[in-house]
Amino acid sequence: MYLQGGIYLLLFFISQFVNFPYFLAQTFTWTICFYMGYLINNIKIENRGKKILLIAFIVIFFIGIVQQYFAGGNWYRTNLLTKSNFLTKLTSIPLILYLFSRLPKNKLFKYFEKYGKYSLIIYLVHAPSTSIIRVILIKLGISNYFLLVFLITVITWYVCLFVCLLAKKFTIFNFLFSPYKYLNFHQRSIYR
Repeated sequence: MYLQGGIYLLLFFISQFVNFPYFLAQTFTWTICFYMGYLINNIKIENRGKKILLIAFIVIFFIGIVQQYFAGGNWYRTNLLTKSNFLTKLTSIPLILYLFSRLPKNKLFKYFEKYGKYSLIIYLVHAPSTSIIRVILIKLGISNYFLLVFLITVITWYVCLFVCLLAKKFTIFNFLFSPYKYLNFHQRSIYR
């Protein structure tokens, strides 16, 4: 498990310096993020170790934010996983999962929990929405990093919810995200 994680990490760093074909570069870049979910699910850590790990993730996350802010250039281009935003993206995964699991089961928790069934739609819609919203906000002259991140997050969330509503109300939108509900595939054995 750790060797596999190390290989994914190595592939990520190699893809930052080697010009691979697009599909390979993206696979090598994003696999480590998806593998984080596997690691979080399969690594058992004692309570004391969890607290130390949580503090380490928080510190690394904030170091990553500061590094990304002062890196200059196109620091706001966060649709890609790069060496400049690697720390914030990778540490945000366990931090958000931890925070969500610790939320009291209040109205805020129930608000986000009810959209869990739409997570695939939200996942698929958020990236292009974020790109478009970021471009629009920058063209409007908003360049403050923290304001930009806040506005992009809020606006993207509501765009995703709007698309979820469309998918709920209109079959054509639902079909785009869940074609298996509408296509009747018959399982046929090739060994008959």
